[in-house]
Amino acid sequence: MAQQKRMTRSDKKDGVVVVSFAVTHVGIDTERQLGQELREYIKDENPPQMLIDLSGVSYVSSGPLGILTAMDRDISQQGGVLKFCSVTAYVLETFRAAGLLRLFDVHGNCEEALASFNQTPGSTVAG
Repeated sequence: MAQQKRMTRSDKKDGVVVVSFAVTHVGIDTERQLGQELREYIKDENPPQMLIDLSGVSYVSSGPLGILTAMDRDISQQGGVLKFCSVTAYVLETFRAAGLLRLFDVHGNCEEALASFNQTPGSTVAG
């Protein structure tokens, strides 16, 4: 059986796990894989700090939004922080329509988001 191709990749910058996507479409058919990959990146982090770069993602369906919401809750419960950066216009509108801009800490670019890990949390994108 062939190994499933990863949909994300990670790097670590200043103690923060930075996740970017190798796909542009994050549909309901990928939610299980997305959850597994994101959890794998932070399994040894205490407390977990994760930045998800959505610059290359043009579509996110409702299932993966649930995974992202659960990740935010789980990371927060562990005393960590989850933030998002470089969210494309369509995905940002999806976050807004789902009411997630009140929950998610969203930044315009990755540099700004990384710098904010040592500051008070709060979205810099109008909800």
